Amino acid sequence: MVLVVACAAGDRALGWGIIAPMARIGLVVLGVLLVAAAVAWFVILRPGVSVAASEDPDVTIECTASLGLDEDGCRGLGDAVLAGGPPTTTFELEDVARIRIDGGPFGGDCRVEYFLGRYPDEVAWTQEVRAECRPPADAPAPTARS
Repeated sequence: MVLVVACAAGDRALGWGIIAPMARIGLVVLGVLLVAAAVAWFVILRPGVSVAASEDPDVTIECTASLGLDEDGCRGLGDAVLAGGPPTTTFELEDVARIRIDGGPFGGDCRVEYFLGRYPDEVAWTQEVRAECRPPADAPAPTARS
């Protein structure tokens, strides 16, 4: 960002006249790439949060890093999803071993994946919920899309 401001200020401000024009472009591109890499790490590569549900400690709630939630926020969101009941009649909530909640870093709808105890590594059901991924503490349970 400093390089862009320096370029806008003119060549004489920081002695840019001795650097070739192609080198200036290369420095600006390098700066943009470094900023993009930092943003990608912050949004994509951070570890997610994994907590036990409040009502049923045998159920693990996983929130992906893109949600940017801490443990309490993840637990609150997961408890709200579980309070809405099972998304299908295919299984009961007692069968659920863990849920994974994913959503964009800028809000919008959440995607919830349900994993059952008998198949812990296979997604048994995926549900889009019509709720912000960062609900307030008193928010009602999310409702499933029809």
